[in-house]
Amino acid sequence: MFKPHSPLLISFLLGGSMFFVTPFLAENRLSHAQAPPAASSLEEMTLNSLDEILRQEADNLNRENNQQWQLKFQGRSLFVMADEDNNRMRIITPITRVQQLGSEQVAQMMVANYHTALDARYAINQEGVVVAAFLHPLNSLQERDLRSALSQVAQLAATFGSNYSSGGLGFTGERNSTS
Repeated sequence: MFKPHSPLLISFLLGGSMFFVTPFLAENRLSHAQAPPAASSLEEMTLNSLDEILRQEADNLNRENNQQWQLKFQGRSLFVMADEDNNRMRIITPITRVQQLGSEQVAQMMVANYHTALDARYAINQEGVVVAAFLHPLNSLQERDLRSALSQVAQLAATFGSNYSSGGLGFTGERNSTS
């Protein structure tokens, strides 16, 4: 008989893969919601380290306040916002107004968000502007990922209207057939 506080383990085969399902117990919510401890080799991103990396990457950098930057990167204006208290950061660049989009462009953006946008995404902000965006927890952001994110946001904006891609790699989920 199933006991409400005992783990339930269900296994089943689906397409040749084994999956395990366990219930999410109320008393375990806090422990599951907390981030795992950082590995000793990983550096925690701070506002100062973020600023240092942006200074290395930007053609022109203006730190608006302690948590916002405007910069030129690969010929585009990018905006970086960080919030240490809530452990979040984002990079955005404007593309066009949402009123100027056709239904085909909206569909292409959604397909790209799934296949070719990689870590960056197309989004629409509260002012009705289509942006290329990258969002991430601040503390766990690593330097190489920040540098990649800057490039991906700039590339996603630059390829809007053509191949809608944040880089050379695309994820389609299709497997190459050898037969």
